[in-house]
Amino acid sequence: MARARASGKYSQPHEIKSVDDVSRQPGRGPVTEQEALFFHRELKRRQLERTGDTPVGDDQLPTELPAGDATKIVISQRVSERQRAYLEALAHIQGTTAARIIDVMIYEAMLGEPQSPAEFDARRRELERSVRGRDRVTDLRRDRAKQQRIARLRAELAELEGEGPR
Repeated sequence: MARARASGKYSQPHEIKSVDDVSRQPGRGPVTEQEALFFHRELKRRQLERTGDTPVGDDQLPTELPAGDATKIVISQRVSERQRAYLEALAHIQGTTAARIIDVMIYEAMLGEPQSPAEFDARRRELERSVRGRDRVTDLRRDRAKQQRIARLRAELAELEGEGPR
């Protein structure tokens, strides 16, 4: 929060008034506490509106994010059975749980810089293509062997070029 306040852009943590106030510019840095609070408030507003008949006022919404050690909530995310199998295998190999791996991924996302929607979609499609229906270990080994062959050939070529006609 100190970073956004230091910029002087927001005097109150909930001063972001619409999604249009959230920058999508390259180099903008990680999501700020003010941005997270804005979306937290909007989620709470929708939850309260679904459960009640009266409009929800700003005074009914949180003015700060929950503490970092607050009770965790349950969310659900659809994944393919293949993704789940790899996640469970990874968790077993790392001696942890799938939930803890997802926790780490969320922390990494919180600290990372957001991508543009186009960049994000391209990256997601690239990752999906790279693992869909392929044996990753075999492919990685094949790719590593190919890179090693290329490096050997480059070294041989450099040696031959060095021994060219004098």
